[in-house]
Amino acid sequence: MKFAVLAPGASLTREIAASARHLPTVAVNRAYELAPWAVALAACDKAWWRKYGGEAFAGRKFCLHKVDYRDDVEVVQSPQLPMGSSSGLLGIEVAKLLGADEIDLYGFDNRGGHFHAPHEAPLRNPTPERFKIFDEQFAQWRHANGRVRVVNRTRGSALTAFPCEPG
Repeated sequence: MKFAVLAPGASLTREIAASARHLPTVAVNRAYELAPWAVALAACDKAWWRKYGGEAFAGRKFCLHKVDYRDDVEVVQSPQLPMGSSSGLLGIEVAKLLGADEIDLYGFDNRGGHFHAPHEAPLRNPTPERFKIFDEQFAQWRHANGRVRVVNRTRGSALTAFPCEPG
């Protein structure tokens, strides 16, 4: 089954999100604001859940850690998700767990900012060094999950771990 995963990169727009609406979709972090119809929301950081909550989101919710004050956030444990993982990587893993054997990525710029304003403390915005680490994590995930076809549809993406075929 083919899924879409929407990350909150600067390239993500309401129109791009809508173009994936025909697919089961996993929204990463605030991408759910552009895709409230997504089947799942993935965010790695407990501080993100405190700040943004996702209460308005009706689908399933996933994190790498137990969010103590939330009973509706499912914990994902996988050897392909090391500490400090990108929430985008969690989104890809969630799509796989929900049955994806093919995944299209949108908003995976892997550089620059988000489609929304920069995060305020205590949340952090990714640095160029973090983006390099994320690219390595995506490549390791690809090698461990070769049966899942992942295509990066993000125009101008710096992510090198997956074939890039902008849609």
